[in-house]
Amino acid sequence: MSGIESNITPFVSTIGFGGIAGFLLGFAIKRIMKILTVIAGIFFAALLYLESQHMLKDALLPPDSVL
Repeated sequence: MSGIESNITPFVSTIGFGGIAGFLLGFAIKRIMKILTVIAGIFFAALLYLESQHMLKDALLPPDSVL
């Protein structure tokens, strides 16, 4: 290798590893957030369904006289 190639090679491999690691980490975080969003949506949809069927009381809401 010539002088400049031997100086650049360690930086290119470090940047390459960091780029790949960053991509994989971002991809994993994106997947996890999508899964958590779907789970939260299903949970809230279930709460709405149970409330509409009068199986769930509005225990967390204040009485109408307070509002």
